Amino acid sequence: MRSRVALASIACAERASDLLHGLPYLFFLQADPRWVTPLLPYSGAWWSLATEVEFYLLLPLLPAFASRPGALALAVGGGAAAYGALEAGWLSFPTPEDQFVAAHSVLGRAPLFLCGIAAAWIHDRHGAAIRGAVERAGAAARAASEVLSVGAVLALGLLLRWVVAAPYLEREALGWPAWHALEGALWAFLVLAVLLVPTALGRVLRSASLRFLGRISYPLFFVHTAVLIFGAELIRTIRPEALAGWSAESIALLTPLLAAAIAVAALAHAAIERPALRWKARVTAGAMPEPSRFRRAA
Repeated sequence: MRSRVALASIACAERASDLLHGLPYLFFLQADPRWVTPLLPYSGAWWSLATEVEFYLLLPLLPAFASRPGALALAVGGGAAAYGALEAGWLSFPTPEDQFVAAHSVLGRAPLFLCGIAAAWIHDRHGAAIRGAVERAGAAARAASEVLSVGAVLALGLLLRWVVAAPYLEREALGWPAWHALEGALWAFLVLAVLLVPTALGRVLRSASLRFLGRISYPLFFVHTAVLIFGAELIRTIRPEALAGWSAESIALLTPLLAAAIAVAALAHAAIERPALRWKARVTAGAMPEPSRFRRAA
């Protein structure tokens, strides 16, 4: 993160003092965009890092709630009631800017985090039983899983098409983004189906090429907007009317840009991310408790 912020600060700086604009991002202050200076196009996707940090700060409380069913039910029920009240308009935020911050916070993205936690719990606690049940049920169960998995992919496509059909702020901020609950449930189901059921779709999603994209997904997340935006600007200097909408020509022009983004991400993964992960492994070796301790705490 630090190296990417430094590179973005250098690329966007017009004077020496501008290098300080990257400093707030190192403390994840982009949780409120009013506290940072945009480092465009690099910082456009960095908002989610602050949301993740908020989640990690709350995560240590989960074992305490999980060991107390009453407290857990109260927390889940209270959160669901608050979220429903926000969606119904019974609760509101003072300004659109406050609404924007809340929608991009761990509260606004709570359905996605909860669906991910639920999927991980199902896989950890009941994955073997689900695999066994599918094997005993035979071809009919596998065919049903295949149909449901493809249906989940199509449903996600329709949902995200609806999302991008409106301006970003309308879907993500000005209205409370409860559609993330459906999105999270569909992704959770799809992940579990791929991991637990032997389907053709699962074999495709577990292919070597997609595993490679998974390994470089974090640096790809950081660099793809810059590569695509700069590449699109370069294309439009040659063909001003290009990329005006989806067409065979647009796909043909965007494909090499996407390939370039993947190449840059792969280089960043090899030169920055993998050395950082090796350093982290050395520093934290022996510091993590055994997995069984987590299970007992839960």
